[in-house]
Amino acid sequence: MCMLTVNFSLAGESVKPIPAGFNGTWHESLAECASSTPPTLLIGKNGFKSHGMTGKLRAVVSDLPDEVAFIAEITDEDHQKWLKTFHYKLSANGKSMKDVIDDPELAQTLVKCSTKK
Repeated sequence: MCMLTVNFSLAGESVKPIPAGFNGTWHESLAECASSTPPTLLIGKNGFKSHGMTGKLRAVVSDLPDEVAFIAEITDEDHQKWLKTFHYKLSANGKSMKDVIDDPELAQTLVKCSTKK
């Protein structure tokens, strides 16, 4: 039996952080990592940034070291807000991650960029 721990945040309360293996700069290819292209996804332990929007964590589920799901309050460049769910699974070597969604053909795979420049 697998037990899941969910930590849900209300205003002013803390949320379990995103696991360290998911933190970092993510692009659609290694070539983009080497370029000056803005990251596809930048994940920190308490939130993320992606293409003109930021996400503040509201709930995180991460009882498996290679998988995380979270609900984030998204704020875009126009200051509009909404809730969105995310679910990612790391590769065995931790150098890429893939969306876990209902239609695998639509799942996006991202590569983790090295912090060394």
